[in-house]
Formats: sequence, structure tokens, C-alpha cells
Amino acid sequence: QQLDLLDEANNSLFAAEFHKRRLGIQRAMATEENRLYGMKRADGKRGGPMPVYNKRAELNRVLREGDAVIVTAGTGCGKSTQVPQYLADDLRSLVASKEGSSGDPDRSFRVCCTQPRRLAAQSIAQRVAQEYGTEVGKLVGFRVGNRGSEKTASSKQISRETVIEFATEGLLLHQLSRSPDSIANYDCIIIDEAHERNKETDLLLTICRNHLRKSDRKPLKVVVMSASIDPSRFCAYFDNCATVDCPGKNFPVEEIYLPIEVASSPGENHSGSFDNLVEHAVEVLFEEIVGKRAEEKGDVLIFLAGAKPISECVQSIKSRAMDEGLDDRVVAYPLYASMPEEDKDHAKDPEHRTGLVICCTNIAETSLTIDGVCFVLDGGTSKQLSYNHDLRCSALREERISQASAKQRRGRAGRTRPGVCFYLYSKDTHENVMPDYDQPQILRVSVDSLVLYALHVQGCSIEDLGLLDCPTEAHIAAAKQRLLDLRMVQLKEENFVLSRL
Repeated sequence: QQLDLLDEANNSLFAAEFHKRRLGIQRAMATEENRLYGMKRADGKRGGPMPVYNKRAELNRVLREGDAVIVTAGTGCGKSTQVPQYLADDLRSLVASKEGSSGDPDRSFRVCCTQPRRLAAQSIAQRVAQEYGTEVGKLVGFRVGNRGSEKTASSKQISRETVIEFATEGLLLHQLSRSPDSIANYDCIIIDEAHERNKETDLLLTICRNHLRKSDRKPLKVVVMSASIDPSRFCAYFDNCATVDCPGKNFPVEEIYLPIEVASSPGENHSGSFDNLVEHAVEVLFEEIVGKRAEEKGDVLIFLAGAKPISECVQSIKSRAMDEGLDDRVVAYPLYASMPEEDKDHAKDPEHRTGLVICCTNIAETSLTIDGVCFVLDGGTSKQLSYNHDLRCSALREERISQASAKQRRGRAGRTRPGVCFYLYSKDTHENVMPDYDQPQILRVSVDSLVLYALHVQGCSIEDLGLLDCPTEAHIAAAKQRLLDLRMVQLKEENFVLSRL
């Protein structure tokens, strides 16, 4: 009887282990199918392999030969979701090639992919976890900054088993500032959407570049990705590293210019230069899309600058749709960074989408993919942070976007089928007024924090950090004077040092 019970127990254990392994194999097969052929859409069909998959072998090769690579990838190629997965899968052999036979075959690996915005980090983490067939917070996780002093559960979903971590640039920078050695926690750091050139982006680029130049460092791979940067500058900055170019997966997008009369220099009268832009956008929406293109089913993105014009546009669309009896066909929602997380789901969740019109900031330019969009209305402006040296404070001003940003916005219309982009400005403005690329934020904001970072963390002056674009001498001198006035730094033998409380 005891032998029978033992046999029964063994059979149960065997059955449980067999079932566990079978589920593991099925999950692995489903995961690989998702990642190779795309997640199933609502119609049950797959979108096919992402274009960046064709560059996986090349990416693997250049990272075996060097420690840094610049990836230029067109809209819709899958760089933000796929490249972190490729590196996580291939990283063991990549790092082993550097460590040699002394490498620990059982040690864990971690990839950190930075995003400029909270929403992008969270959304991409959810997508990648879905493709892996796991929950967010296990194999794939994210960390984003808290709003103010309030800590929320949604700001961090990560665990010991996390291999791919998506983080906002500011959060990773804060971590590396408090503990510079924690860069050794990662085997690969991916700086995504590098074209935005935020102050945090530039400082992370410098930290990674300087780390790669150390002789006594742990192996680290650095990947800089963007759809619209000048790769030659970044390549030279990382000591002539390799570049990998991947074309996007976009359908044709028709371009239509429907300008309005606005001030030629937005900053001169920033309080009222673009007040009629909302009215014009609503008119174009109902006349050109709801009216003339009523048979072309598809959702709409309207790019505006800031929460106030977005709220006005949403209300105006709702009122006009109600007046014309179209409230069942035209549903407008806002989308901007400071919105509550649950409100953003209206724009992200396909279940809420019926003739959807999303009025958004540049949060929807990159990383965040909204399926179903085939019409874009580009207002041509965004809020830019700049420092007023006379008033000694920073302020958000409505400014013209760059041609690179306009290209990103245009690309939102052709992700799943041919689309149309309506530019709410003239072709002459597009080609002759808008700059080619965005001005690096580090050249137009206060650099007080960078001066303190250089002194406190690196023990050097900001000029010696080796930034990709260093602020002007006058800009730095003004920052040092402000810190002197606040008694945060002091002069000792003609050198600036941190003050001690």
C-alpha cells in the first residue's frame, strides 16, 4: 500500500512537472511567434515582422566589435519595443565575449531603456511584457518618477527577476547622481528618442560616454536610438562608434498645407500669437475630414501646445458635433503628460475608440503608438522651456517646432494604412522658418543643476564634463553667480567648490 501511495505521488509530481514544462514550451512558442510576426490585432491578424528584426544580426555584430552603437530608425520600425528584447536575448553572449571564460554563466543580466516621458515608459513596458507572455513587474518592468511628493503604486513595477527595465531619463539620472557606481547594475543602457535632446538626455549621454572611456570598468553596451537625429554627430561623440540604420514601416502619407495667419515670430507675442489655431483646427477637422472624407474611416490626432488649448479644442469639437448631430461619430479626448493615468486610457485603449479624435501635445510624437490613426492635424507649435536671465526664472513659451518634429508627427498618420497630414501652417514656414532639429534644451534653460552635478558628483567644472553641446561661457557664468548668491557654492583660490552647511 505504501509503495502504491509512493507511485501515485511520483506520478502526480511527474504530471505536474510535465504540465509545467509543456506550458513553458507553449508560452515560449507563443512569445516567439508574437515577437517575430507581431501581436494579433483586433481582427485576429498579425501585422508581420517588424522591420527592425532584419537588423538584429547587424546590431549583434557591431556590439560584439564595439561597446556603443547609434541606431537611426524610421517611424513604425519597432525599435522601442524590439531592440531591448533583442539585446536582452543576445546579451549573455555579448557580455561573455568581453568577459571571456571568466564570465559567470549563471549571473543575471539587465537592460535599461530610457524614455523621455512617463507614459511612454509605462506603455512600452506593458507591450513588451505582453509579447513575452508575462506580467509587468516580472521579466519586464518600469520605473518612472513620482509627481511631486506623492508616491503612487504605478510609478514602479519591477522585481529581482526583471531583465528589461524601462525608466524615465530623469529617474535614471537621479539614481546615477546619488550612486555613480550603480551604472554597474546594467549590462546595457539604451537611450531612446535621443533627438529630443532634453537636459537629462545630454547628461546621460555624457555619463555613458565617459564610463566607456574608463579602463577599469565593467563591460557595458550603450545604444542611442532615434528616428530623427544627425547620426554623424553622435557617432563622433562616442569615439566613431558604429551606426545601424533601419527604414520605417510607413504607408504613404498625403501632405496638405492649410495655413492660417499667425505672427511670424511666435515668441514676440506668445500670449496671443496662436489663439486662433484651435478654431482653425476644429474647422479643418469638420470640413476636410468629417465632411469631405467621411467614407475614409480612421482616427485623428490633433497636435497642439499645452493643456489649455487642448481642453478648448476638445470642448469645441464636442459642442460642434452635438450641434451637427455627429456626437455618435466624433468622440474627442485629450492627451497630455500631466493627465491622470486613468484618463489617458481613453486614447490608448482600442475599446474606447469610435471615430476618435485625440487632441494631444508632443507626447504622441514618439514612442507612444496609437493604432487606428490615419489623419494628423499639425498645429506646428509646442511648449518649450527657456530661461529668462533678466527675470532669473524659467518659463514655458509656445514656439515653432523643428522640421524633424513635423516629420515625426506626419509619420503618425501612416502606421497601419495610407494617411493624410494637414499642416496648419504654410509650406514656406515649414521649409524656411522651422529649424532642421530641435535646439538642445541645455542651451536654453538654467544650468544651475548641471554646475552642482559636476562639482558634487564628478568633482570638476561643467566645462570639463565633456557634454555633447556645452552651454556658453556667459550662460555658465550666470549660473555660477546665482549659486554664489544662494550660497550653494563658494570661491576658494579662484575655484568654485560646494558650500558646507
